[in-house]
Amino acid sequence: MKKVLILALSALSSLLLYANDTTNLSTTPKVCTEMFSTLKNEDIIKSQASNITQLLSGQMAGVQAITPSGQPGTISSLRIRGIGSMDALCEPLYVIDGIPSNPQEVSTLSNSDIESVHVLKDAMATALYGMRGANGVILITTRCGDSEKIKVSVDAKWGTNQRAVPNYDVIKDPRLYYETAYKALYSNYAKNYSASEADRLAYENLLIYTCYTVPDGERLIGTNGKINPNATLGYVTSTGNMIYPDDWEKEVFGKGNFRQEYNLSLSGSTNKTNYLASASYLDDAGIIDNSNFKRITTRINADFHPKKWLKFGTKMSYANAKMNYPAEDSYGSQSSANIFYMTNFIAPIYPLYLRDSEGNKMKDEHGFLYDYGDFSSESRRHFMVSGNPISENKLNKALYQKNHFNGKYFLDLELYNGLNLTANVGVLNQHSNHEKMQNPYYGQWATSGGFLEQTQEKVSAVNQQYMIAYNNYFADLHQVDLMLRYENYQYKYRWTYTYQTIYHPYDSRQSTSTERTNFLANYKTQSLFMQAQYAFANRYFVYGSYNRNSTSRFTKEHRGGNFWAVGLTWNLKGEPFLQNVSQISSLKIKTSYGKVGNDGLATIDGIVSYDLTEDKYKTTEANGIYSSFLTSKGNKDITYENSYHFNGGIEFSLFDNRLNATMEGWKKRTTNMYFYRPQPSSVSYKNYPTNDGELSNVGVDIALSGVPYQSKNVRWDIFFTLSSYKNKIVKISEAFKKNGFTKNNYIYREGESLYNLHLKSYAGVHKQTGKSLWYLTPEDNKTKITSLVYEALYCETGDILPKAYGGFGTNLIIYGVDFGITFNYQLGGKIYDNGYRLLMHGGIYRGIYNIGTNWHKDILNAWTAENPNTNIPAFDENVNVDSDRFLISSNYLSLQNITLGYTLPEKWLEKIHIKKVRLYAVADNVVLFSKRQGLDPRQDLTMYTGCNYAIIRSISGGINIIF
Repeated sequence: MKKVLILALSALSSLLLYANDTTNLSTTPKVCTEMFSTLKNEDIIKSQASNITQLLSGQMAGVQAITPSGQPGTISSLRIRGIGSMDALCEPLYVIDGIPSNPQEVSTLSNSDIESVHVLKDAMATALYGMRGANGVILITTRCGDSEKIKVSVDAKWGTNQRAVPNYDVIKDPRLYYETAYKALYSNYAKNYSASEADRLAYENLLIYTCYTVPDGERLIGTNGKINPNATLGYVTSTGNMIYPDDWEKEVFGKGNFRQEYNLSLSGSTNKTNYLASASYLDDAGIIDNSNFKRITTRINADFHPKKWLKFGTKMSYANAKMNYPAEDSYGSQSSANIFYMTNFIAPIYPLYLRDSEGNKMKDEHGFLYDYGDFSSESRRHFMVSGNPISENKLNKALYQKNHFNGKYFLDLELYNGLNLTANVGVLNQHSNHEKMQNPYYGQWATSGGFLEQTQEKVSAVNQQYMIAYNNYFADLHQVDLMLRYENYQYKYRWTYTYQTIYHPYDSRQSTSTERTNFLANYKTQSLFMQAQYAFANRYFVYGSYNRNSTSRFTKEHRGGNFWAVGLTWNLKGEPFLQNVSQISSLKIKTSYGKVGNDGLATIDGIVSYDLTEDKYKTTEANGIYSSFLTSKGNKDITYENSYHFNGGIEFSLFDNRLNATMEGWKKRTTNMYFYRPQPSSVSYKNYPTNDGELSNVGVDIALSGVPYQSKNVRWDIFFTLSSYKNKIVKISEAFKKNGFTKNNYIYREGESLYNLHLKSYAGVHKQTGKSLWYLTPEDNKTKITSLVYEALYCETGDILPKAYGGFGTNLIIYGVDFGITFNYQLGGKIYDNGYRLLMHGGIYRGIYNIGTNWHKDILNAWTAENPNTNIPAFDENVNVDSDRFLISSNYLSLQNITLGYTLPEKWLEKIHIKKVRLYAVADNVVLFSKRQGLDPRQDLTMYTGCNYAIIRSISGGINIIF
């Protein structure tokens, strides 16, 4: 029977069988699992990431991670083999213990409970999931008992979290800032005024805000542009308050934050049972106050095999998670409520705190008093006036709480030799609550008394799977596997929003409700899946599958979808001419082609929509008169987005599995592409959802691993992954075939990438005048230029996606000491550095006073008559307009993880009945090397703002004990 299993599973397609019922993974022969992209428990627990999505990039070929926020508890956005759509959701499907799951459920899993993670990339592997498999599938399998003896494992670690990537290299000296500000203002006024008048205007505007005191009759800035050496830092206003600048970045990020994690598990097995019980606690502190993630998880996994023909069991987990997070705009917004925007971009001349005339920080009953920049006319700041997110983050409240129950129950009956009937039922119940309180004391809501917001979400889902499978082995040559599976999935989502005005601070019982909104969604799918596989002599494998799907997201006429896959595998090692070649351990060639789908069309805001077939209206009231207008146009003809996948590759192992490699070429073509067609301004809705256009992704994935050296007490492992792909629009709507269309600085046209920016083309600096120069048209082959920015035409940048990405690393074990190090990298792409653009302003832009925003130190290299050989123009209003000047290489090398441990010799532990003790230290997100300090290309594929919650570096020490 074991031989039959090995033969049956040696083809790639048979992964589908245990993808459906991953409870069997623990008993699957290792030779089968090693064929697939896999991350195992021993690799997972090395990292301190709060969820698995932050580990896969670089470790798994073809997986690309985007981490827009470093807030503990948030998940990374994953892309598997490119970007498969223009407007659909491109996230992969997560399957936890055989049950399709929401990506957010991953944050409820403790990494210590995960046995393995498989990434399915091609149609042959994702065919089981039909309309949900277009973006790839991530299979997560939780642990169960693996030893006949009861095993108790305790793991604890303690450490600190810090900001991993520093801010841009900005001006930090107030003196240098004032000198640069005077130069900027003078340069702008000198274009239209005499030298003396330009000096007067520059000086008067500079002194709108000052943090220096100068002797009577003297100027802060001389006509030579240098600060008065007699000036002293600190200025007392007419209200008796001292303005003294603070280092906002140091005040916010200058300390470490405590992190702790504890995991406990009990497991074991007998000839009829297999069980695991676990509990874990994680307290992951953020790098700013009132930012953390706390999670308690419990799990019971058990299966029973009372009869040879009967097996049943369950996998149940409960998680309680709480997340405190910045109340506003941690995802890149330029808002006064965004701590990262304020601290990264504020000039070094502004105080964080209010001070008395002696410079002492002032306090009240709520703590320190903070400067909001609007205290008096003398201290009215020109950068985000009336904003102080550090103060509001201390007084405001933003809390996300989630109670999550996930259960899987399965029954497996062997009806006849080789004929099995399996039933799986998965249940999800989740209740989450978002609470937000805006304090009534300080900030923009103080005059109105503050407010309370509460959003409640209730999710329930039931997934039923019934499968009958038959496998048999004939005449020692022929292997046949047949499977028929029915699945029914029902998902209910209820959303309730309540808004209240606070009348008594911090006491919601004395508040009155002013707004309440409800939303209810039901989503249902059904599928009938058939699979057939034939293997001959353990050498030739043929696979075919068909999946009939139905979804509630479309009208009845369009709900049905047909998806399929075919595949071939040739096991060359089974051929007589290679059987005696000892240097080759295994050698397989595989190819597949199939069609999978996507029913996840997002809204314009990037949220999954449950009904895009109906028109939506909004009703307004004015003076007792009600009116309605169309806000969203539905499309009753919308249907599945289809994705055709081709995959071909070779995998081999050499020298007794000491060198392993997988090399694959693939093509993914999306048809019936989801596309929001732009509408004319004459209608009330801006976009119309359609199936229109085609998109192509073509690439290669390479994964190498090896054991260069191995002996009784020493083992050295290495790995390397590389992925590359080209993204291209194959077909676009007839209305845009000739010229394409632009949206959000992108231009979309046939034959070009989805990520083709449309920007003014910068031509450098005029050496005699210092003016910025611009190319006129792309047709001139960049030979004609102008100094008038409004004459510059927009040009295409071409594909800015990276050409290659992946990871590499090594693990070394020497006499109980283990050391591991892993890197991620990205090569050949470009990113628009909007944060740098904001820091290269000219002081005045189109008449708007910009002093108060900090500068990057590169501004000190701006053109002057003495410095004509520079690419940075003189201060003028065109100095930082949107252009390809701010495109920069997105290449990076990230030292992701360092682990150092020591396992005590077993003979030291025998007398105290302990099986294993390991002491270790671990560091994650250690250092990032990118083209510019402060630039983190891991947070976005195409544009970096410098305003997002920064990625966190974690350093911890721990102990693992097994009894």
